[in-house]
Amino acid sequence: MFLINLPVGLLALAGVWVFIDEARAKSAKPFDVFGFGVLSLALVSGQMMFDRGPGQDWFASSEVWTYFILGGMGWFLFAMHTATARQPFFDRGLLADRNFLVSTTLGFFVGVLLFSSMALLPTMMETVLGYPVVTTGLVSMPRGIGSFVSMLVVGQLIGRVDVRAMVLTGLTLCAFAVFQMTHFSLQMDPSLIVWSGLVQGLGTSMIFVPLSTLAFATLRPSLRAEGAAVYTLMRSIGSSIGISLMQALHVQRMQAAQAQLSPHLTPEALNVAGRFGPPVDLSSTLGLGQAAAMVSRQAAMMAYVGDFQLLLIITLLSAPLLLLVRAPKSAKGEVNAVAE
Repeated sequence: MFLINLPVGLLALAGVWVFIDEARAKSAKPFDVFGFGVLSLALVSGQMMFDRGPGQDWFASSEVWTYFILGGMGWFLFAMHTATARQPFFDRGLLADRNFLVSTTLGFFVGVLLFSSMALLPTMMETVLGYPVVTTGLVSMPRGIGSFVSMLVVGQLIGRVDVRAMVLTGLTLCAFAVFQMTHFSLQMDPSLIVWSGLVQGLGTSMIFVPLSTLAFATLRPSLRAEGAAVYTLMRSIGSSIGISLMQALHVQRMQAAQAQLSPHLTPEALNVAGRFGPPVDLSSTLGLGQAAAMVSRQAAMMAYVGDFQLLLIITLLSAPLLLLVRAPKSAKGEVNAVAE
């Protein structure tokens, strides 16, 4: 599976080598070793904290405390270094541009929204709904189709429509898609996953390109190279934190749901549940195992729905940030300038 990317990557590398000309600055900026080091410490420690936290009972573990302290130290030192160094790792001028700052923040939340849902859905379909791998892929495919179609439309609208309206439309579509996902259940039809994925794909592509246009619309050309790196980094951080956080919350919610459902595991309740499968006999070992599996599946679905509800809240809360950005005078020109 991973080798599939190798020929594509080699082709992309060859294209960059042949067609992209590198314009070197007259006075190259020296590499900020200290800034890079403390930023790496902050990012790695934070990621390890979110990844290891659920399995280590979070702050009951000294390991998680270590990651938390190291990450906090890394971010503090990076912030102080950026504010005081003559030539910091990232130019301070990026923080003075309101459009770039707000758009980068929005990009962070878009990373949380998009990649978290993409990470949650396949495991939900395979482990909870029991879909085969091929079915999971087919049901997920409309998301990519919607994204492809939307990307083509967005390319034609840039320069003709206010990019802020396009981003708002994309966020609205994503919010509607996640709202549909909050209605998932064990008895649902696959069409609900298909349509919600298609709508989210349409909305996501309506966010990416216009949001990049807003981010670089008012940024000085000399800052665009660093700006592109920071913009991409923040979106990547959002995706990695979002995936780890949603998976951690899923484990906690699933445990809470199991504790909530277990007291209601009575013969009467199982007789009602028998409408969706064979009757369950709690007096047998097999019956107890079947009942535990039923509770586990229901608790897992409740946890997934809880994650989708949180993603919906994040989407709705991030939309008002658009009020802080200014529309570029010539969006088409800005896109071309960024590409050059």
